[in-house]
Amino acid sequence: QGLLVIINDILDFQACQKNELTLQPSTFDLRTCLDECMQIIRKNPQVAFTLFVDKFINHEFIIETDRTRLKQVLSNLISNALKFTEEGNVFVSAKVLNANSSLEAPSVVEIEFVVQDSGI
Repeated sequence: QGLLVIINDILDFQACQKNELTLQPSTFDLRTCLDECMQIIRKNPQVAFTLFVDKFINHEFIIETDRTRLKQVLSNLISNALKFTEEGNVFVSAKVLNANSSLEAPSVVEIEFVVQDSGI
């Protein structure tokens, strides 16, 4: 299964280079998505981890974006942090930078994701 993920990542990268990557937006809870991504770290007992989410994301936080691509990017960043952190810490955070909401337009939210490790 790991090899299949690598092959799919390569194909996605090639499609992105050709501007042929299509996004499939869906509506989902960001907190649940983050918890799923954190499963990678939970499988590695040598590494302590911290997940920080700001007050907006601490509870159900529904967003619309390509869930598969978001998980792909976050999982790759977390996996990379683990690769270079045999022992130590991995810190993952999600923070709402700005939110604009009006009755005429849907809410637009900018979210900052940070993956930080104490490895090499």
